[in-house]
Amino acid sequence: MADVVQTPHADAGSIPMHRKGQASLVQRVWRAKRYYLYLVPIFALLAVFSYYPPLMALYYSFTNYDGLRGKFIGLENFTDLASDRIFLASIKNAVILLFANMVTGLIPPLLVAELLFSLRSQRMGDFYRTAFLIPTLVPAIVIILTWRYIYHARYGLINNVLTAVGLDFLTHDWLGSFDTALAALVFFSFPWINATIMLILLAALIDIPRELIDAFRLDSSSTLQRIRHVDLPYIVGAIRLVIVLNVIGTLQGFNLQFAMTGGGPGSATMVPAFHMYSQAFFSSRFGYGSAIGTLLFLVIVGLTVMTRRYLRSGIEYEA
Repeated sequence: MADVVQTPHADAGSIPMHRKGQASLVQRVWRAKRYYLYLVPIFALLAVFSYYPPLMALYYSFTNYDGLRGKFIGLENFTDLASDRIFLASIKNAVILLFANMVTGLIPPLLVAELLFSLRSQRMGDFYRTAFLIPTLVPAIVIILTWRYIYHARYGLINNVLTAVGLDFLTHDWLGSFDTALAALVFFSFPWINATIMLILLAALIDIPRELIDAFRLDSSSTLQRIRHVDLPYIVGAIRLVIVLNVIGTLQGFNLQFAMTGGGPGSATMVPAFHMYSQAFFSSRFGYGSAIGTLLFLVIVGLTVMTRRYLRSGIEYEA
């Protein structure tokens, strides 16, 4: 009898592992299909209101769109930016405001967070946190208009105080002068205690392992040394977040300029975001405004990536 040669057949147990994983994933998705369908309306709304506008702005940045019709012009809008004096001046102002906001938006909240972190009484800590949060309930435009009144050349608080103490020669049109308008915006909201940023930093401090702080106190009783060697290295993640928020807020925001100076006098307080807004809605140059917005987006992404890449700590703590 001739020998029967049996060829190996693949059975159910010999399915490759990667196929098993794929089949298992498909089966899990299929079993939970009802819940994925619940997410469809949310993603549809995101597509319409969150993804479609920036994509259309990117397209319009290559056109001379005026709100009704437009023609593709390639990179002409971007090349025009290089010769736009107001845009170049706005970049300079934005850089100054960015560096100023890095200092005023990080150091004062960090100092307050350290003070609150050092409080022994939980009740007093809760009281001060609440006291710092109360001003955030006031609409931002109210605070801006209040400071506009403080800076007023004739009725403002600053000039009236200077006159009352015999220093009337120092009175100035703070928002109407080329020399002081931008500095007045930097000094805005003194003493620069942002409650949200302060709470972010305070939460990071509270998250530091208590045994590390206790161990350091056995070697040194210096609070400054503890802040330098323990606190700061372990809250690098929170500091990085604050820096990114400051970058985004400074480069995207223009409500301060819009409500206080209108970008003036001249272009002394103009910023790219306000120039983008004025070109689009005052001059009907939506394509040109979209080009400015696209450039701002790329700059913000670049600065964010640089912050994440270069601002690191070898002992950064992650909960």
